[in-house]
Amino acid sequence: MARVNPFRWSTRYQDDETDIVMYPRRPYSPSTGRFLCKDPIGERGGLNLYGFVGNDPIRRIDPLGLDYYIKVVKGACGVNHRVLVGDDGHGNCYELEIYPLVKKWYQEYRRFCGKGIIQYMPRTGSATNWTSGEGILKVEKHESTTPEQDEALAAKAKSLDNASITYCLGVQDCRAVEDCLLWGPVGQRISDQLQLLWDVILEQVKSPQ
Repeated sequence: MARVNPFRWSTRYQDDETDIVMYPRRPYSPSTGRFLCKDPIGERGGLNLYGFVGNDPIRRIDPLGLDYYIKVVKGACGVNHRVLVGDDGHGNCYELEIYPLVKKWYQEYRRFCGKGIIQYMPRTGSATNWTSGEGILKVEKHESTTPEQDEALAAKAKSLDNASITYCLGVQDCRAVEDCLLWGPVGQRISDQLQLLWDVILEQVKSPQ
């Protein structure tokens, strides 16, 4: 009965003579279990050019490559940690996170307030590929964006890599990673506001009475 209808479970035309499912971009062969054409985004999708979502279609999908997410992962000290995952507008994605800079035992106080750092990590494939898996508890937030916004946010995220900040629990901790990406770190925002206030004062002083 299935052979009577060439449009089967995947909603795409399947040719019984060649046993090929005709997807728009990449024809698929069920008998060999692989796509017959290379991934359109090349090695950005991984070293296996004939693969699909890292050979993990149960947990991963490959949509248009837009949006960013805030995921909650298991922290090193038993406290949940937030990581921002965003598409870069070119088929790949990145992760951005804030954490206290603790390298010695006597720096443990920095987990409450002290020197911190912003870290940027480029990733391959769509951001959705990095929102599930071992150690990931849930996706806390999902924001839809345009390709232009993705490109701009990715450039901003990359510029923040290894930026030194003041980590302060409840004020500027891992939960502030989205604000840091969109508006900049707290210190930078305060500096910008003070500069704006100073410019206004100078303008008022220089204006003719």
